[in-house]
Amino acid sequence: MSKKTTAKNKSEKPYRSELVELETAKIVKADWNYKEDGTPEQISKLRESINKDRSAGVIPVRELDDGTFEAIDGNHRFDAIMLEPAWETVYVENFGKISLAEAITIANRRNYQWFEDDVLKLSTLFKESVLPEFKIEDLATFMPQSEEELKELLKLTEFNWDALPAKQKADKEKGDKLQIEMTEKLLRVWNEWTVHAKEEYNCNTAEEAFFYAVRMALAESKGVPVELDEPEEGVADADALDGKTEAVAG
Repeated sequence: MSKKTTAKNKSEKPYRSELVELETAKIVKADWNYKEDGTPEQISKLRESINKDRSAGVIPVRELDDGTFEAIDGNHRFDAIMLEPAWETVYVENFGKISLAEAITIANRRNYQWFEDDVLKLSTLFKESVLPEFKIEDLATFMPQSEEELKELLKLTEFNWDALPAKQKADKEKGDKLQIEMTEKLLRVWNEWTVHAKEEYNCNTAEEAFFYAVRMALAESKGVPVELDEPEEGVADADALDGKTEAVAG
C-alpha cells in the first residue's frame, strides 16, 4: 500500500538551510578548518577575484551557542572580504545549530572535487571564448592559475592529437588511434616532462616530447640502455618506435 501524501509532506522543503544576509561582525572562522592557511598573496588575489564578480558567493555557517555564526566553509573567502575595505555584510547559508561532526562533513563534501576537469576542453574554451575578451596577464590577476599555468593550459590546443601512434600497424585501415584522457593530474606531469625534454633532449614540439617519453619507457621496460635518436619522419607509426612492439591504446 502506498503511503499517502499529507499536507505537511507537500509543504516540506527539499533543503534545510536558510539563505540570509548577515553582518560579517557576527561571523567567526572555524578553528578546526583543515585546509591550509592562504598566503597574503593568495588572499589578496582571491579578493581581486571576488571584486571582479562583486560577489563572495554564499558562505555556509552554523549557529553557535554564543550567538555567533561559524564559517563551515569559505574561510579563505571570509579572510578576503575582511581585507580593507572590509565588507559589512555577506550572504550566508545558515544551517542552524548543527553539530561539529555535521559541520565537518559538510565542509569536506563542499571542498571535495567530485569530478575531474576535462582540461583539453577547458583549454579549447579558453582559447576560443575567453582570450578574445581577456588578456592572459589580466586573467592571472583574478583567476586561480598563474600566468605561466594559463599559458601551459593553452598549449594543449597546440598539440597534434591526431599524430599519436595507432594501436598497431595492422589496425591502421580501421582508423584506430591511441586515446588519452587528459586529466588535470596528467596535465601537470606532462607539463613537467615537456620542460625537461626541451632542456635535456632539445624537444621543441609536443610531438617530439611524446616520442622521447615513449622511447624511454620502451627501453626501460626491456632493460636496455636508452638510445634517443632524433625522431624520424612518421614517428606516429608505432613501428617507428620498435618493429616488434605494439602501442596499446587506452
